[in-house]
Amino acid sequence: MLMDGCTLNCAAGIAVPHLVSDFKKIRTQPYREAWEHLQVLIIDEVSMISGEFFDHFEEQVRKLRNNDQPFGGLQLVLVGDFAQLPPVATKPPDETWKLVDQTIFEQSKQAFIPKGPRSRHELFLNRGMLFQSESFWNLCDHDLQVISLTTPHRHHSDAELSDVLRSLRAGSDSERRAAIKRLNARCYRPEERAPLCHNNEQVWLFSHNKRVDIENTRRLKSLPYKPVTFTAKDKVKPEESDNQ
Repeated sequence: MLMDGCTLNCAAGIAVPHLVSDFKKIRTQPYREAWEHLQVLIIDEVSMISGEFFDHFEEQVRKLRNNDQPFGGLQLVLVGDFAQLPPVATKPPDETWKLVDQTIFEQSKQAFIPKGPRSRHELFLNRGMLFQSESFWNLCDHDLQVISLTTPHRHHSDAELSDVLRSLRAGSDSERRAAIKRLNARCYRPEERAPLCHNNEQVWLFSHNKRVDIENTRRLKSLPYKPVTFTAKDKVKPEESDNQ
């Protein structure tokens, strides 16, 4: 069932926050009025929300609603699995990071850059898991109810796959190694290379972008050719109107 939802960033009007002050955008119209009257907030895939995001977001919602309760008394429904997708860590460009006051950062872990002669900005770094935030534990202190769903409906007809996934998720080290071995036995067959692939090579899938970048760089460096740079200049020519 589709709920006609949107991302939390879009609903709050903060887009992709780069500064802590970006979270204050929720307190401007038209977002302010919507959040003042909101009664229930359902957040899916909460594992992707960082603890830092959750704390700053909660603070602004509480101030906007003028209510000292967590999230200003707003009812929250958090849906997700912390063993799945983690928050996407961000790092400012090198030229921005060079402006950070490292003394303050080492002491308080807050990244400040100059805004003017007498003021400064605090960078938003999207750090930590949601359950590492102060706001999450404040919810727990206010009778947060946890409901665990344990029946795998998506692949209930494949008992072997369910068992492998359970071992990967919460098994011991030996169970995880055994699960990986079972997956490789079913999926990884290097002797059966696709004959139509260039140089008889397979397509590789990785779970992290870092591994993708490493492999792409290795493949590019192995090419026996010199790189060629093409410079292009694009123009947009407006269409002629009959009214002109």
